[in-house]
Amino acid sequence: ASLAGGALRQRAIVTFYAITCIMALRHNRFVIILALFSILMVFSLLPRLLRAPDQSARRYRLSLYIFLGALAVLLIPALRAFQKLPSSTCAIKVDTSKFPVGAVAWLKTQNLGRNLGLPSDWGGYAVWHLYPEYRVSMDGRHIWAYDLDYANSQIDSYIKGDRQIFLANEKVNAVLSATSKKLSQSLLSADHWKLVYRDPTASVFIPAHVAAEKNISLSSSSDLPRVACFP
Repeated sequence: ASLAGGALRQRAIVTFYAITCIMALRHNRFVIILALFSILMVFSLLPRLLRAPDQSARRYRLSLYIFLGALAVLLIPALRAFQKLPSSTCAIKVDTSKFPVGAVAWLKTQNLGRNLGLPSDWGGYAVWHLYPEYRVSMDGRHIWAYDLDYANSQIDSYIKGDRQIFLANEKVNAVLSATSKKLSQSLLSADHWKLVYRDPTASVFIPAHVAAEKNISLSSSSDLPRVACFP
């Protein structure tokens, strides 16, 4: 049925459309609703515009205005994104107290080997920034991409700080761990692992003999910005 049929129906549509526009301008989450509604209006009114000679001038102008308005609103998401470009190139802001921003930046400058052991919550962030130089032990896909026993073992041993189990599954060239977690404390007490990077959020450990061979000393940072850009 045509969206333009009947005066009452037209008023209801215009009212709903206006409310949707206001909602979209107030918050991005409503833009998709506005876009979908605009698409429906465009395709509903297009046949009427093509039959313009059969319509009164007033109804034709009303249909044309609604059509152009719906078409213009479809450009709102692009315009809002464009307006943000001059002021910021940061697509997503990352809380540096929850993600290993400093540690990952440091790992980028090093050649420590392919296999990086880390908690699954940080796997996706690390893959984005470090692949293909590093391969992560696990990421947020958990059992959907990894063997169930392996995934459970990695998660459980990280929480408990059991370095023997956490490192048992494959050769690990470096470990990225939250500074405050038990695994970091366990690795600090291990003679064959050496702390080479530390900040309030994350720490990096490598085998002690590798640190000696490559003459890698401890790097630390205590003044990370509160937020960083991703990517």
